[in-house]
Amino acid sequence: MEYKLSKCTVMCEDCEWVRLYNSLKGTDSFLMVPKQTFIYLKSKKYESISHQNLIHQLVEMGHLIPMSRNEDETIQAEIIRQINEPVLRLIIMPTERCSFRCQYCYEEFKNGKMTEELQKGIIKFVEENLDKYTALDVRWFGGEPLEALDVIEGLSKEFLAICRAKHKRYESSITTNGYYLTFENFRRLFSLHVLNYQVTLDGIRDIHDRQRFLAGNIGTYDRIVSNLLSIKRWCRSQKPFITIRVNLTREAIERVDEVIGFFSDNFADDPRFGFSLQRVADWGGERVEEMKEELVSVNAYESMLDSLKKNSFKLSLRPHAALFDADNAVCYAARKNSFVIGSEGTVYKCTADFRMKENNIGKLLENGQMELNPEKADRWSDAWMKTSQDCRRCAFEGACLRNSCPSGILKGTALPGDCLLEKKYVKQYLRLFDESWFLKWKENESHEST
Repeated sequence: MEYKLSKCTVMCEDCEWVRLYNSLKGTDSFLMVPKQTFIYLKSKKYESISHQNLIHQLVEMGHLIPMSRNEDETIQAEIIRQINEPVLRLIIMPTERCSFRCQYCYEEFKNGKMTEELQKGIIKFVEENLDKYTALDVRWFGGEPLEALDVIEGLSKEFLAICRAKHKRYESSITTNGYYLTFENFRRLFSLHVLNYQVTLDGIRDIHDRQRFLAGNIGTYDRIVSNLLSIKRWCRSQKPFITIRVNLTREAIERVDEVIGFFSDNFADDPRFGFSLQRVADWGGERVEEMKEELVSVNAYESMLDSLKKNSFKLSLRPHAALFDADNAVCYAARKNSFVIGSEGTVYKCTADFRMKENNIGKLLENGQMELNPEKADRWSDAWMKTSQDCRRCAFEGACLRNSCPSGILKGTALPGDCLLEKKYVKQYLRLFDESWFLKWKENESHEST
């Protein structure tokens, strides 16, 4: 059979071994091959590769495909499948208040804690509708959700009972500033099947405390670090996974060795902790105007990633690697069965811009009915149709499926290349990912995925 190189394959050649990734296959396609093999791949002389076993491996992992295959049709079918997946996804804001006043935060904190009546409405909605879905995925968001831990506890217990009764899979995660994530609170959440956590910790103490502070400019760094170290020390289960999100300012990038050094010393030895290295950009709101000089350009971020490879980088970038798979790279807002429920019952699609008119798609009532504007809701699922031709020529298309940011598409602010960091810097991340995540092809040896 004649083969061609998949348009979704990325080849990172400036490593000791060439690293390959196919966005349609995701992380299952991670492969390392000798330089000589790369020469044949690049020249498209696949018949010159002497080992038929390697040809088979390249086909199995999606890097070589039959000449007759139309990958555009495959991608479009996957887009439709992802948009219509039969999972009920609820992002619930138990409160929209937060005691932090982060410099770059876009939220307005207008609404307080969710009422008991609305909680009963959400429970009734789930109970009456879950039969239509294969699973329930709940993400706790805010404000700061742990300022309403009792709401999380009450709803979680009901969700678990409903899923057990209906034999449905249940998954839960939380985005928190970490200030109230004491080990005791972590145990309460873990007992309620909250297994995935995102906590923001902006580098080292002096940088973090200038950016993420309580009202009154009270620093938060020491308490968050103490909470995380307590979980690391006392939690015996390997099930929870904690993503430490680091929002990097210009100063943090200039001092990146200190930042990475601190995290390496404290968390690199525990696989339950992974890192998401993000650049601070203008995400909206008024407070960010006060720190314009600290915003990070795309070039500065790229240079930082390059510098990390030159040093001994030990941190797990598993949160970034997860976005190399379509299941995670597609924005939740693009999925038809995904809804954000505000603390007063407003239903949104996106958590990043509550003032956007298209984002307010309806209301969840206390009687359990979700009243939606179907035309507004459908715009989020159909946004991918308005993407540019550049998307169709992009090797990362198999992962993002033209749905990395439907909000940007609807607002008309999404430009060609205005995508996930993982797409923009795909080769830099491939260089930094742990070698153990890749199948390494060696002649005359058996090969097993690690």
